[in-house]
Amino acid sequence: MFNTNIVKKWNYGNYSSNNYGSHSLAFSDNFGNDYYFSYDTLVAFTDDNGLCIRENIWGSTTGKHLNWINKDKSIRVGSDIFEARLQALRDKYKK
Repeated sequence: MFNTNIVKKWNYGNYSSNNYGSHSLAFSDNFGNDYYFSYDTLVAFTDDNGLCIRENIWGSTTGKHLNWINKDKSIRVGSDIFEARLQALRDKYKK
């Protein structure tokens, strides 16, 4: 049987109700990389260089999610760097 435990998911953050947990989901792939979503938008991930977290271009709710991932706003990157690192991560695992 195929092992489906290679991908893990969890909720990050501090919502007072489990009803909101789907708004702050994170996933880990079988290569050990983590992906953080705010609603349906990928806002952070880990790669060989560590955490890559995008600057907030959305609003206060996503800002809250970004702060839950990491409060240090100085490490946040613009969309060009974020997308380049994500593409490099994808390219690393292409066959």
